[in-house]
Amino acid sequence: MKIVILAISKKLNGYCVAGKEIRRDGSAGHWVRPITRHREHGVVWLNDMKYPDGSLPRLLDIVEIPMEPGRADGPAYQTENRWALQQSWTKVGAIEKGQVDRIAKLEDTPEHLWVAPVADQRNDRIPLLIAEGQVTSSLLLVRAAGLSAFQEPGFNGRGINLRVSFRYFAGSFRLKWTIQGRLRDESLALLPPFGEAMVSDQPAWVCVSLGEPYRGDAYRSDFPV
Repeated sequence: MKIVILAISKKLNGYCVAGKEIRRDGSAGHWVRPITRHREHGVVWLNDMKYPDGSLPRLLDIVEIPMEPGRADGPAYQTENRWALQQSWTKVGAIEKGQVDRIAKLEDTPEHLWVAPVADQRNDRIPLLIAEGQVTSSLLLVRAAGLSAFQEPGFNGRGINLRVSFRYFAGSFRLKWTIQGRLRDESLALLPPFGEAMVSDQPAWVCVSLGEPYRGDAYRSDFPV
């Protein structure tokens, strides 16, 4: 299966990779989240997603991924999960960040990010009962406004969490930014210790996902494209 990668993030003991299928005629199809059998928490390990030359996929790469037919395990609302065979991934193209028209063709335009937002809250989670009963796709690529980033202390003061805030239609969101590795280090270096830093004063695309359930909720996280 051929997909364009719209999110790559570190997740527990592996990586979460997601994108949209590229059909034979070049149009965009359904969302796909490849995961590897025998890996916990619906992840792909680093070696599972390497290209034959040893390099790793990057955002907006178009990649051929050998997959099994049918849906893989995961929460009911993660309908995009697919079993990836333990074979090399092959890069067959890429979308450049300046190719706005090509990215726009991948955009989703729901009225809400799954549920209506609540004023004066982070809007970073939805009740699990709603996720399991109403959500039919756990991934969205939306065009957000007022995108900014900030850092905050991690759980119990351990480490640092990155978050982004943005507006989408009538709602405001403050979500976990699942960036990792070199890009995370570079972003931390640019952000002030306290307060927010504007990422873009123009509408920007954000990939928003619903993660695995935790204490009765499904948490939203995002990855700016």
